[in-house]
Amino acid sequence: RYSRKRKPKEGIQIIQTFIKYAPEAPQMMDRLGCLPIDKAFWVSLDVVTFLIESYPESVKVTDNHGRSPLHFVLIFRMYSFRIESYHLPLHALELLNCLIESYPEGIDKKDEDDETPLDLLKQFAMVLE
Repeated sequence: RYSRKRKPKEGIQIIQTFIKYAPEAPQMMDRLGCLPIDKAFWVSLDVVTFLIESYPESVKVTDNHGRSPLHFVLIFRMYSFRIESYHLPLHALELLNCLIESYPEGIDKKDEDDETPLDLLKQFAMVLE
């Protein structure tokens, strides 16, 4: 897990160096079908952007439950908002914009729970009210 004591620039440098020696890394899934981009939004927008540039199709790839990176951003954003002690990424709006620009059709893609990122965004808006 990424240490919060590190500065965002260190995060991107670590990822760039790692991918330099393991260029297939952005395409490697874990046992749940998640790509690095699915968890990178906690680090920085620069890391997410770099991962998209390294593997542009990553914005379209879904995990074992049909969730895309856009689903993950919104799910974790909603979850973390309810836990006061958890640090929220300050770059969330920029991240959403980046993912939607990279894959506009993704906003309407349903996961196995029949929810789209747009549905999750609406739920998050209700939490804020």
